[in-house]
Amino acid sequence: MMLMARSLCSRLHPPLAVAAAFSSVPYAASVSAAAVEAERTIRNGPRNDWSRPEIQAVYDSPLLDLLFHGAQVHRNVHKFKEVQQCTLLSIKTGGCSEDCSYCPQSSRYDTGLKAQKLMNKDAVLEAAKKAKEAGSTRFCMGAAWRETIGRKTNFNQILEYVKEIRYSLEYFIITIKHGI
Repeated sequence: MMLMARSLCSRLHPPLAVAAAFSSVPYAASVSAAAVEAERTIRNGPRNDWSRPEIQAVYDSPLLDLLFHGAQVHRNVHKFKEVQQCTLLSIKTGGCSEDCSYCPQSSRYDTGLKAQKLMNKDAVLEAAKKAKEAGSTRFCMGAAWRETIGRKTNFNQILEYVKEIRYSLEYFIITIKHGI
């Protein structure tokens, strides 16, 4: 009988209400922090005022609770039936010394492509603008190099590109990848 009551109430009430209603029942103790925070996020939106104990409690939640409740929040926040369109732009093509088998620009492959310098800001901004106009919600910039050591100027330029794209194109999500 108690199991039926718990099952019915869990379908009718959010986890916090269920925990309060059955505080003397072992079920109340089994409501994970992931479940509680997912319900709160769906109801009130995301938050940025986390304490360390709250983060630890969510971290310590059972893995399947994290997956299930994370998916609930994701479905509530995102249009889960839509495909996100992403545009990838190689902002520095060729000349990478890295040997990544997945990357056509790696030193492993002889493509006959000559190394190019980092694209200028205006060209990158124009490409980002066209991508957004075409329906992309994510803009990825790829650069063929191993690391930023010795390339501080290039890296600082890319940070400027990101800032400019962020401010001029508002909600655009930007990703930077080494190699593409």
